[in-house]
Amino acid sequence: MNGDIVTIEELNSLTGDSRLALRGVKRGEDGMDFHALALEARTPTGWAQTAVITEEQFQGAHPNRRWVSSLHSFLPSAGTAIIQVGEGSRPMHPTGVTLIHYSWRRWDVVQNVELARLKDCAGPFDPL
Repeated sequence: MNGDIVTIEELNSLTGDSRLALRGVKRGEDGMDFHALALEARTPTGWAQTAVITEEQFQGAHPNRRWVSSLHSFLPSAGTAIIQVGEGSRPMHPTGVTLIHYSWRRWDVVQNVELARLKDCAGPFDPL
């Protein structure tokens, strides 16, 4: 159903007490938009978010549209993750033809800060 929030990818810690979830919003038959990146901890009553970055927070003041495209790994104790970022080649407004560039980056999920750009990718399926 359109507008439903679904988990696209999920990484679990080796101990099983933490996870990193990439969530999207369904658009149309096959479409999906980035919704949020959530770091969660297991509690006696279920999972609780310890940090979350929404689409709006991830976009921030960047003029070019960007989103979290994929997950590689995370370090729960530090609140950091290695994520793949998709980013348009031109400002969102005015709209026009945009090339999409992908890159792997180390990200502080708690502070919503890029720590390092690790690799520029040839495409969305380019591994780290």
